[in-house]
Amino acid sequence: MMFMSTPSLGTMFASTLVALLGVVGPLVNSANSGIRIGLEFVTADQPIDFLTFPGRDPTQFIQPWQLTDASNQFVQDGAFEGRTEDEVRGAIIAGVLDKYYDLETPDGTELNIDFVVGRVTGAQSVNVLLGQHNFGPPSAFWFGFTNPGYALGQPQGENMAAISMDRLDSLLDVEFSEFEIALNTVVNTTAHEIAHLFDLQHVCATVGAAECGPDAPVVQEPFDLMATGPSGLPETGWTTDNIFTNVMGTQSGGQSSVGLLSQNVGMRSIGDTDEDGDVDTMDITTAFMNYTGPVGMIGGRRFSEGDFDHDFDVDTRDLVTALIRFTGALGEGQIRVVPEPAGWIVVLLALPSLFLVRLRR
Repeated sequence: MMFMSTPSLGTMFASTLVALLGVVGPLVNSANSGIRIGLEFVTADQPIDFLTFPGRDPTQFIQPWQLTDASNQFVQDGAFEGRTEDEVRGAIIAGVLDKYYDLETPDGTELNIDFVVGRVTGAQSVNVLLGQHNFGPPSAFWFGFTNPGYALGQPQGENMAAISMDRLDSLLDVEFSEFEIALNTVVNTTAHEIAHLFDLQHVCATVGAAECGPDAPVVQEPFDLMATGPSGLPETGWTTDNIFTNVMGTQSGGQSSVGLLSQNVGMRSIGDTDEDGDVDTMDITTAFMNYTGPVGMIGGRRFSEGDFDHDFDVDTRDLVTALIRFTGALGEGQIRVVPEPAGWIVVLLALPSLFLVRLRR
């Protein structure tokens, strides 16, 4: 049996919303101006990806690497044993997103950054490759590499950061006996290299480490995500739940990692799909029009399409978020739109029906 399709649902509720809240003007496709980060797991069915770093040896590239191969330490130690490739990849992606969206930011705001599963192209986009690096022995101290500050220019979908999965898999002092330990290792490294794209520098984890000056703040418990081996991070420190910290003086200009990241990435209001400084009827309508239901990554949705909880779909939670964050039109010369109480009641009564929408055969 086939229930109402998603496009019809979105159109129906968008039309209701327009009538209730008073949208003036045509519906448009929003275009998020924030940076897009493509998380590309390099697989055997793809061409070999060369690193496009200026000045780097053009023979360096990232080869395919399977997370759940039986020969990996991640699997042999037990962390990834019995898990599927999609399951592990999904957990890594969710973990990286958590590092960037669970920051201490002003209420109702978040970093103006989007993550895409796979390759991204075009303006304001850059790719991070996860695979096996072909240069040097597996024991080499090379877990990730990035072209620092590249995302602050005009990125056009180049491969500007890479994660050496085989070398993370070969940490000598770590036993990957638990899923969380292995997951943290990959997530921390990936989040670290992405932050380098926005010009964040290493943070000291141990007094007297090679990269630490005499007056450099030392951050522990938890470690800052920008800590690394030369700045005193022990191998076991790669496996803990590290975060971007608010310790002042760890980054340029005396800033913290959270502060500099917020400055260089930029901020946006949660629910503001068109980034015009408010959450108005157009934003809510955009979310309704892009409704997918709780389908996860296969939904392929972005913030600019109404995915406010960053799980790649637009479901009831996203719609409720938009309604809660509603401000009305706050642009210069505009009159703030405040829906009539009766209108809000109708909209809120309609929301529960979205939970019941499923595509069944």
